[in-house]
Amino acid sequence: MNTKNSVKVVLRDAATSTTVLKLSSASATLPTTEYEVEEGERECEIPTASLPSGVYGITLVEDGIPVESRKVLK
Repeated sequence: MNTKNSVKVVLRDAATSTTVLKLSSASATLPTTEYEVEEGERECEIPTASLPSGVYGITLVEDGIPVESRKVLK
């Protein structure tokens, strides 16, 4: 069981002004949440303390285009 209160996302390249991370529940029971990543940053913390246990998808979006996705378990 994951008891951490956040997930650290490390980017391969520095974020641009249009970099966004989208967090969605695999069961689609919660709305998708967007997290802006500051330009030049290479990592972002996504808070998970208030999320129920389950599987979530994190999608890296650049210029409105999904670039990469990963699943995380809480």
